[in-house]
Amino acid sequence: MKGVVVCPEPLAALAGAHVFRLGGSAIDAAIATAFAQTVVSPAMTTIAGNGIMNVFHAPTGRHQLVDFMGYAGARATAEMYERAPAGAQHRGYASVVVPTLVRGLHTAFALFGSGRLPWPALLEPALRFAEDGFPVYPYMHQYWRAENPVQQTADRFDGHEMLTTTDACAAIFTRGGRVHAIGDRIVQPDLARTLRILADDGADAFYTGVIGKRLARDLESHGAPVTARDLAECRCVVGDPLHGVYRGLTVSTDPAPHIGILLVELLHVLDGYDLAALGAGSAPYYELMARALARVFRDRARLMADPTAVDLPATMTDRQYAAELRARIDEERAATPLPGTTQVSALDADGSAVSFTHSVGTGSGVVTPGLGFMLNNNMMAFDPRPGRGNSIAPGKRPISGGGPTLVLANGQVRYVLGSPHGGRKISAMGHVLAELVDFGHSPAAAVASPRIHCEGDLIDVRIEPFFPIPADVRVALAARGLGLREDLYGGRVCLIAVDPATGRAAGASDPRGDGGLAEV
Repeated sequence: MKGVVVCPEPLAALAGAHVFRLGGSAIDAAIATAFAQTVVSPAMTTIAGNGIMNVFHAPTGRHQLVDFMGYAGARATAEMYERAPAGAQHRGYASVVVPTLVRGLHTAFALFGSGRLPWPALLEPALRFAEDGFPVYPYMHQYWRAENPVQQTADRFDGHEMLTTTDACAAIFTRGGRVHAIGDRIVQPDLARTLRILADDGADAFYTGVIGKRLARDLESHGAPVTARDLAECRCVVGDPLHGVYRGLTVSTDPAPHIGILLVELLHVLDGYDLAALGAGSAPYYELMARALARVFRDRARLMADPTAVDLPATMTDRQYAAELRARIDEERAATPLPGTTQVSALDADGSAVSFTHSVGTGSGVVTPGLGFMLNNNMMAFDPRPGRGNSIAPGKRPISGGGPTLVLANGQVRYVLGSPHGGRKISAMGHVLAELVDFGHSPAAAVASPRIHCEGDLIDVRIEPFFPIPADVRVALAARGLGLREDLYGGRVCLIAVDPATGRAAGASDPRGDGGLAEV
């Protein structure tokens, strides 16, 4: 085996497989897959997005995060949306944070790339998809249509309205006054030219070269918070991941203000319970998961912010704090009578692994004429009210997604996983790890298992109609005071699992997505 790559998009997985066949590493394959995703999954990510990569580099033993999540531009202020038009934080030029994705991918390539393949080779599959086009697949069409079933837990999102924010965006992503239908072919010649420049000239072209200069003029002429200097000084941070422990396994993910810290907190709470004794798929198991999630997401609202801008308590991942949360959960159980992101997971034969989550938010609807890519709208992740932990400030990062996770045993990678879709990735990955570690299920069964999700309010617990919890379990949960509501989306986990007995790796792509998986 040369390697495994898992992502929600089958076409993008082909890019990773191609790089493995050329002799590339997991890092090389993840970068190529990500660039392909920016072409074939523009609802989820673009080259003007943001991301975070969790890397285990087997040749050197280095285990680090490459953090290129977005941050507010120099013109951003805490009061910037007080008199702004409705929706300005969610679409249009005022919604854009510094686009860090290209800088981050190039940094990862420079630090951890195999050296066997040049930078242009990793962009070549994406360039071909842009030139030749690709057919619109069901998930992309669903996500962008006006009545979006995927976004039930978020504010109202009208994809067509967003895509028509600028004429250049509408020209690419709509046809005849509507979003592209399933099977329509999208060809992106402007994006192909942009990718060719990036391949030939490197990442600096995006920030200070021909692409960056054109982008900066457009942003500044429309009063965006991101300036030419922001682009020129675009940064990413390389550092250590956050570590936790679950059933003796080391869990590594991203710290605050990213969402991985919540996964560690959740697993520390669950680590004090015997889930196997409760039983897979049982009412006590789902009740416990809902109550633990509720406690964890209350902490997200109370405690999380950018630690470079706000002092954060050190309690969220503390084992004693997890014990205190378990005590509160047990009291509740005894007393109760009665909502755009994508993911790449990659592993190679040497044992190097990458979990990489990246996003364009829900998309700003802004395309600079001639460049061919949509800008992010990740300013929406800030609290628009001044004086709060997650309020806006220049250079500050909002509470964000992320959550790329590696699980290790005795210094070797056991699981590589991650998921799109905001808070859902925490419940999704928590369920999947319980299925694998506590219940002994296969990777494919683990990602397909029914899930429950709660973000703090136990009268609003989400379950999935297409991956249903049995009726008798639902009745029991309702009797325990949980308010159940059907929702169509429970994350899209991209999993690679290594069998400790044989050392063989197997990928599993969540059936809630389109199922991108390649084993080479």
